[in-house]
Amino acid sequence: MAQRLPTIGIEYCHECGYIGFAMKLTEGLLKSFEGQLAGVLITPSTGGAYEITLDKRTIYSTFEEGFPTQEEAMERVRTALTEAAVTA
Repeated sequence: MAQRLPTIGIEYCHECGYIGFAMKLTEGLLKSFEGQLAGVLITPSTGGAYEITLDKRTIYSTFEEGFPTQEEAMERVRTALTEAAVTA
C-alpha cells in the first residue's frame, strides 16, 4: 500500500501583505520537496496570522514565535516531514 503524502498549509494575513512571502515559501516547498508532498494549501486570513501546518498540525505560528525567515520556515517543514516519516 502506498503511503499517503502530507499536505502543508500556509495561512497568511492578507491585510498585512504576507501574500508574497506565502507564495515564495510555496514555490520553495514545491521545488525542495517534490514528490514528498500532496500539495500546499494557501489560505488568506487576517489579524497578523502566518501559520504553517503539516496535515493540519501547527508547525510554525507567528503568534508564538514571531515571523519566520524563508530559511527558518523551510527548515521547520523539513524537520516536521522527517519526524512524520519516522512515526509513520
